[in-house]
Amino acid sequence: VARYNADSLNLQFDKKENYAAQQQANKVTTVSLSPNPVRDVVNIQGMSANKKTITMINASGSVLQNIVSANSNYSINTKQLPAGVYFIKIAEGEKITSLRFVKD
Repeated sequence: VARYNADSLNLQFDKKENYAAQQQANKVTTVSLSPNPVRDVVNIQGMSANKKTITMINASGSVLQNIVSANSNYSINTKQLPAGVYFIKIAEGEKITSLRFVKD
């Protein structure tokens, strides 16, 4: 038996609003870098426009560069790096994205 109750109607409406807000917050963004392997410049695409820290790390775990940016795309000069494997860590609040690239 279904009954109309204004309170439950409002509750359902509130749940729908919360669901929409949660869906917006959970939007999956695909962060990528190119080219890979890299020669001179690595391009990072698909980040949010929020403030974030971009960290470049070498294969032995040493931090080579820290960048704070609010751009959705960012380019890093890699000319000075020796050939090898490197990692980009993007920290935005509690969300961390890690990407790997090879320098020729």
